[in-house]
Amino acid sequence: MVKLGKEFIVLKLEEIDWIESERNYLRLYKGESSFLIRNTLTNFEKKLDPYTFIRVNRSTIVNIDRIRKIESDVNYNYFVIMNNDVSVAWGKKFRNNLKKVLYN
Repeated sequence: MVKLGKEFIVLKLEEIDWIESERNYLRLYKGESSFLIRNTLTNFEKKLDPYTFIRVNRSTIVNIDRIRKIESDVNYNYFVIMNNDVSVAWGKKFRNNLKKVLYN
């Protein structure tokens, strides 16, 4: 459940496109909407299905089903391009997670 104004909305995990950390809060993105909840990324990550969600950098987790493509630049920096054209940098520390996307 997430709060939107004076209402509470049921947001299913599989509906989330990606999650971004904002200190002790998380911004959950679903399409053009986003929702702010109080939680840490590390704590929230423990509740997620590792075959559906993957951590790509220190502050971002993406839904694997919402990834359109993965690009690299000339310096071998990787970027996750989401279905809605949002680009998220793939941190070097989390590169081993790339195998989950490529081989599942």
